[in-house]
Amino acid sequence: MKTYYDLSDEEFLRYLRLLVAQLSRLPPYRWQQIAAIAGNPEEFIEIVQSMCNDGLFDWIDDFGNRCCFIDIKDDSLIRLDPMYVRTLKTGIDKRIWK
Repeated sequence: MKTYYDLSDEEFLRYLRLLVAQLSRLPPYRWQQIAAIAGNPEEFIEIVQSMCNDGLFDWIDDFGNRCCFIDIKDDSLIRLDPMYVRTLKTGIDKRIWK
């Protein structure tokens, strides 16, 4: 199983920054096909899952619970957690969803 520890610094930053930026362009509740954004979906899932397990994609919800803001479904779909998108303070969601 490949983890983010196996990545170069450049690859790690690509996963950490570009993945969230790309997913934030989608409307809430919209799933993205992993095959459309990853050359090797199985490896992609392993890496993202290892990042989630170590808390790199964690946020604190309105109730004080620690949650992962990346959702993976059926090993083929990925999205940002809709509750995370809803609580963004940057206004990104308001510009995108018009």
